[in-house]
Amino acid sequence: PGPAPVSGAVAPPGLEDVAGLLARARRAGLPVSLSLLQTADVAPEVGEAVYRGVQEALTNVMRHAAGAPATVTMTVGDRLDVVVDNEAPARTGAGAGADGARRTGAGLASMAERVAGVGGSLEAGPGPAGGWRVRIAVPAPAAGAAAERGAA
Repeated sequence: PGPAPVSGAVAPPGLEDVAGLLARARRAGLPVSLSLLQTADVAPEVGEAVYRGVQEALTNVMRHAAGAPATVTMTVGDRLDVVVDNEAPARTGAGAGADGARRTGAGLASMAERVAGVGGSLEAGPGPAGGWRVRIAVPAPAAGAAAERGAA
């Protein structure tokens, strides 16, 4: 048999923990809402990648667009699609460097790497509300497996 489970070990955060993450962001002063159009069972590593991606996106909103309302939307089809949108910041120049250029930092690169590691993709750039949008698309294998079982 394999090694015994470590007593007191804490499981990494997953998809089921995103609502708590948003509650903590609200307590920190970020006006954020969750639109959960559908959910899916995903592999633990996929859930952790989504959680960490949403966490980084909200941290970036607080850092670069303080006070701007944000929305997290999750939908499921063949993939789990997670979109974090924020409106334009109230103050001019928020999120930009001294020369006015938008900065992309290690946070986005790290997010993209984590999401790619579970077979997903990440897009980040200007959003439709004049703010910023981060879109994470990851496999929803449990949903696909259920459909395959139903077809068999």
